[in-house]
Amino acid sequence: MRTLAIKAVLLLGAFVVIYLLVFTVLVKVRHNGIPLIYHVSETLQWKGGATWQKFQEFDTAERCDVVVVGSSHAYRGYDPALFAQRGYRMFNLGTSAQAPSNSLDIIREYVHEENTGLLILDVFETPMRNDGLEGVADLTQNVSSHGVALRQALTLRDPRGMNMLVLRWLMRQEEPLYLDPAYEGSGYSRRTDSVPAPINYINPGTFDPDPVQVKALCSIIELCQERGIPLVLTNHPMPHQADHVAHERFKTLMMEWTGPDGPPFLNFAQGHDLHDMHHFYDHNHLNQAGVERYNPRLLDSLEARGLLMQRTSHRP
Repeated sequence: MRTLAIKAVLLLGAFVVIYLLVFTVLVKVRHNGIPLIYHVSETLQWKGGATWQKFQEFDTAERCDVVVVGSSHAYRGYDPALFAQRGYRMFNLGTSAQAPSNSLDIIREYVHEENTGLLILDVFETPMRNDGLEGVADLTQNVSSHGVALRQALTLRDPRGMNMLVLRWLMRQEEPLYLDPAYEGSGYSRRTDSVPAPINYINPGTFDPDPVQVKALCSIIELCQERGIPLVLTNHPMPHQADHVAHERFKTLMMEWTGPDGPPFLNFAQGHDLHDMHHFYDHNHLNQAGVERYNPRLLDSLEARGLLMQRTSHRP
């Protein structure tokens, strides 16, 4: 039995050595300036872009009136400059495909009572269906906290999470491979283009949330209550041709998840006058023209509820 155990350990050790050797070669050898590892794996995300830029910029010691978290709806839909016009300092920690399971670790690491006056979590159907894989792949490469990267990869419970951690370690001294040209600072990326032609929407009319994301959303609510951080859940405008049947199901479930004593849910998805082409740059993301209509209305609502104290009479 002892001999068998020794052989198993030696075999495992040999596998680890070969794994690390092959991975190192794929990272260090480049084709057209890009590590070979990115040419052989579609899961691994490049180091760089808006996520890397915002976490390099964000300072947990500086006080923000508002911090925003969420998916690309968040980092492209909430403009710090528009908040600044009302006198509020806002930082946007939204990242690509950020599901609640991703947001939870970001909030744990970066958001606390001393640096955040109000936390806004943009949440809608897609993040609540998401398995979190894409968000983990992005964060493990680009978040500034090693702890967040480690927890994200381990929580994934997927062998690909180990690949993401090894890649982060091997790329730790490397410069980012690219920067987001649309990045404006304070976590925000601006899109000025609009939908060039009408989109044919496919609306199945169903919404089946991932239990992992439901649990993470409830954990976010509990964490904010424990830390004394005011939390608001928001949903930015959706195109008129989007799946309204699925959205009705989502709204009903949101009321169950938040409960009567939970955070307010400010839902701007419907009942707006935004145009599906002029105010969106694709099938569900606002462009800058849409953001400039949505953000003032959101601020009006936050001020009317006393969640933000009005500092200026200016209305963009």
